[in-house]
Amino acid sequence: MKTLRLAPESDYQGVLNLGIGITTQIDELVEQVKSICGADVTVHNEPERVGDIKYSLAGMNALKSALGFVPQTSIGDGLQGLKDWMVVD
Repeated sequence: MKTLRLAPESDYQGVLNLGIGITTQIDELVEQVKSICGADVTVHNEPERVGDIKYSLAGMNALKSALGFVPQTSIGDGLQGLKDWMVVD
């Protein structure tokens, strides 16, 4: 959430990757989103397609340079904070 507050105040022009420097498996991410949102959905996995990205890790250099820090929030805490920020119960 700190990143979402600081980014608009920055003079940086361009795209910033947001992450914490570790990879997360997509099925783990799906389970966390389902849990945080209370969603009871079925996920249908499709076969891998040509050109699919198998592994991705956000580079933090531009973020650190633009905002002066690298987030340390876990993916679960970050998702929960994003939901709390976006959703009014």
